[in-house]
Amino acid sequence: MRTILITHLPHHPAEPGYMAADFGLSDRNDCVVRAFANVGVDTYPNLRDLFFRKGRKQFRGTKVTTTHEVAKMFGATFTTLGETGKRRDRVMSLYQCGADDVDSKGCTVANIASRYPTGRHIVSVRNHVFALINGRIIDTFATRPRTRVIGVYSFS
Repeated sequence: MRTILITHLPHHPAEPGYMAADFGLSDRNDCVVRAFANVGVDTYPNLRDLFFRKGRKQFRGTKVTTTHEVAKMFGATFTTLGETGKRRDRVMSLYQCGADDVDSKGCTVANIASRYPTGRHIVSVRNHVFALINGRIIDTFATRPRTRVIGVYSFS
């Protein structure tokens, strides 16, 4: 029997990035705050305070509309991926916005890095977001490779 050791797959995080504990803070379900800090729009403590002011509660996730509002505040463009017709309308009503761009070709976590090889991005999947910087996933855990990407916030 042959054993193959895989040390790094593209959908596994390249590094964990910022975490609440790095700043002496205690929090869970803060993937949105971590993603924004990892793409470099501001520091983790400042972003955490901003999201609290926008209605996020400690140890709770962030509403999609709040994420979208803060991303727009920092000048991000939002692209939906692979959603057409009623599914796209549902995503748009969920985000309460119009997408800046619509890409009708679907995408998964396994191939998102090849679609966005350069730049700073926040990738949105169901119930989670993570940073994608120059084709490297920055997150605290590996998201399943077949997880469908809903949309991408791109920062200039």
